Amino acid sequence: MQDRSLTTRSFAEIQNMGDAFSKSGMFPDIKSASQAIVKIQAGAEMGLPPFYAMSKIYIVQGRLMVGAEALGAMVKRSGRYDYRVFLLNDNACELIFTDGGKETYLSKFTIEDARKAGLIKPGSGWEKFPRAMLMSKALSQGARIVCPHVISGAYTPEDFGYSINPETEQIETQVEIEAPKSNLLPESAQVVPAISTPSSPSSLSVAAEFQAALDKIGWGVDNVKSLLESKGIKVPHDNLAEILTFDLNANQYQALLQTVKKEAEVK
Repeated sequence: MQDRSLTTRSFAEIQNMGDAFSKSGMFPDIKSASQAIVKIQAGAEMGLPPFYAMSKIYIVQGRLMVGAEALGAMVKRSGRYDYRVFLLNDNACELIFTDGGKETYLSKFTIEDARKAGLIKPGSGWEKFPRAMLMSKALSQGARIVCPHVISGAYTPEDFGYSINPETEQIETQVEIEAPKSNLLPESAQVVPAISTPSSPSSLSVAAEFQAALDKIGWGVDNVKSLLESKGIKVPHDNLAEILTFDLNANQYQALLQTVKKEAEVK
């Protein structure tokens, strides 16, 4: 389960941590304190502690991506969903996902799938670490089908054509591919049953500016829920990231953002 204390840090606390992390030199993908703040905030909304978020969330060319290890941890700690390895070799990975202990989905990704997608390039991680790459793709594919709310709709670097060195945990190469679409799966994928998600902003796009505005007016998730429900919007979730991701469409999200900003300006 998510540690709710992670989402209640003040913006000043996050800002101080971001500044310290960016100056440490331990995170090559971080070029400024602002980028560190985004990683910490994104991690908090997914239940990841600050240092873990800095290590397992990547920022490349303006995109936020989550390492497969962190994605798997989110699934397993949910208390409801889980997965186990059915097959893993240099040619294919098959993961069986469960919901409440019942098998619901077989996620399969093969070298042939990678080849068709144009992922396999000379010197890439697909040649050097095929098992790790296959595991990452099968894991992210299955998690987005079975429990997208648990992973906040996150994608792994491999989904965008990047390769991660499993030893250094650094991004090595990129293959130019289109941004992934959640409704496009390789031919080997077996869906049982299909789960639809609303067209809404990803929780990863919740800016530090938005969190700062909430802090300034002293708002928490209860205040957000009360405002939305007063407008006739049903809010079944109790977590801010899940509310913004699954309970609101894009227009409702923008309206909420503007309301919070105006309240902050008054303060």
